[in-house]
Amino acid sequence: MNQLCACRSLTGALLLTVLCGLFSAQAAHAQEDFRRAVPPPGKALVFVFRVDRDPLAAKVPVIVNNELIGELANGTFVAATVSPGPTQLRIGQRLVSALSFVATANESYFVRVEAIAGQTLVRTVATPVSEPEGRRSLAQSRFVGVAPAVVIPPVVTPPVVAAPVAAPPVVTPPVAAPTVVAPVVVTPPVVAPAPPAAPPAIMPAAAPEACAPTEPSRDW
Repeated sequence: MNQLCACRSLTGALLLTVLCGLFSAQAAHAQEDFRRAVPPPGKALVFVFRVDRDPLAAKVPVIVNNELIGELANGTFVAATVSPGPTQLRIGQRLVSALSFVATANESYFVRVEAIAGQTLVRTVATPVSEPEGRRSLAQSRFVGVAPAVVIPPVVTPPVVAAPVAAPPVVTPPVAAPTVVAPVVVTPPVVAPAPPAAPPAIMPAAAPEACAPTEPSRDW
């Protein structure tokens, strides 16, 4: 009986060990899959990883397009699949670092986060990096976010609809009264009567021509 119980205990321990090993292998395989993940067709993949120069214990949340995808500690990373279009990242809780870009289909984006100790709060610095640098950092990091297959829609800014402007009231111009033109009375010019013609000048009668005395004829 004791041997049977011992065999059962040994079998249970071996089964537990196998299950733990299997779970660890699956977790490691999942971690490796997340590090080498590529975006689904027509989507974009965003990786956010944290590397501190002076490691801090505080965790910082990562929000992509208003969706929380995980909290980063030093040496960890998160990933999210987004649709092409405007994409916004907000990293931190009270002192927030914001990063905006336009995601392109079938592209992967990598963002490095560094936590810096402040006077009272931890602040973060977010910096986009190239894919080779990002892949190298992911190889040394641990995945802590949700599965990158989660599709987060892009941020769409609703169009601003202007309030309707009331049309100005139609003002009918007042009808002008007809202009009455007073008749123009033409007064004939007053012609002064011509002065009476002066009587013709009376020329004095010519004096009779004096007759020269006739010389008495000799016949007389």
